[in-house]
Amino acid sequence: MIPFIPDGRFGWIHHRFLNNLEWLDALTTHIGKRRDFVDLAEGDVCWFREGGEYVFYMWHPKVLSPLRPPEARAGLESGELHRLEDILDEKYARIPFVVELKAGDGPEEEAIPELVSRLQSHRPGLFWIDSFSPGQLALVKQASASALTSLHTRLVFRGTVLKTAFELPPISLARLAKLPQVDIVTATYKHSLARSLRPFGHTIDSVHRDVRKSGKQLSMGGIYSHDELDLVRRSFAVAGNVRFDLDRFRSPLPSPNPT
Repeated sequence: MIPFIPDGRFGWIHHRFLNNLEWLDALTTHIGKRRDFVDLAEGDVCWFREGGEYVFYMWHPKVLSPLRPPEARAGLESGELHRLEDILDEKYARIPFVVELKAGDGPEEEAIPELVSRLQSHRPGLFWIDSFSPGQLALVKQASASALTSLHTRLVFRGTVLKTAFELPPISLARLAKLPQVDIVTATYKHSLARSLRPFGHTIDSVHRDVRKSGKQLSMGGIYSHDELDLVRRSFAVAGNVRFDLDRFRSPLPSPNPT
């Protein structure tokens, strides 16, 4: 189902590497060196309109505080931020991407199809788009039925997924089987309040069963140690968002976000 993660291999998702070109440059030297892993780079995309066109840039906004267009423009001009086109450079062509939708200035109904079009033009079959919002993912599928999508969540329980997106309603529940716009579920378990449901049968194994029963793939979020990575690799998850081991690439590392 995920063509760039063959059976028997695990997708090692490098957290926020798309937000930092130095990290991404370092990752190019590691691609293809490990037989058991497939290296993927993850990052966050925001946008604003300029001269009738959308400018997409890589940045993880603070909660409810996206950059205003003048701030984003100044960050791009100073080099603190970089554009989507920078990560689409040919030198990164071997690296699969996980692009997380954030926020921007301009209607999502216009911006998201344009983003999908640019990714499909430069990285066909070598990316998936992640979001906390089923509505955003529906826009992705409307733009391209073949584009892979993942829903980010902190709870999968008895076939139900928790939606926590900055939209109305901000918190709601949905049946996984009734979300055709979702191909992959990115679930956080180890560092989630969902663990409080363990007395009712909620475990990492129950997450795997629910996702597989719905016909979707599972990717795990929030992996902070080798022990957690080993636990995820023994599961049915096809990939995981790894937040440790950055010193393999560069130490000390610069901040992935502008200060």
